[in-house]
Amino acid sequence: VVPTLYKHAAVAPTAPTVTGYTFTGWDKDITSVIADMTVQAQYEINQYTVRFLDENDNVLDTQVVTYLEAAIAPSYSKVGYTHSWDKAFDSITGDLDVKVVLTPKTYVVKIYVGKGE
Repeated sequence: VVPTLYKHAAVAPTAPTVTGYTFTGWDKDITSVIADMTVQAQYEINQYTVRFLDENDNVLDTQVVTYLEAAIAPSYSKVGYTHSWDKAFDSITGDLDVKVVLTPKTYVVKIYVGKGE
């Protein structure tokens, strides 16, 4: 509650902080109050940039993701390797670089020594 004189501006409190959102202002003009009023803080949900990088730090994909949403991994493959990503990207809370992690595939080679026909 902020007591305000007729046709005077109300003094708004410091913009409230809400994690994952940006304060965008108040829903009503409070510069010239002429009656009792209720004013509501307005927010916009944050969006963040997620970049997917290959093993050489080349950008494979860039996505804009809403707070707490998931990014979607791009398709990626390299002959002779399996891949994973170096960090989770299922609940985005800030700008993020995600780098591919390559693991060489291993193969079994069976060698038979013996008399051939």
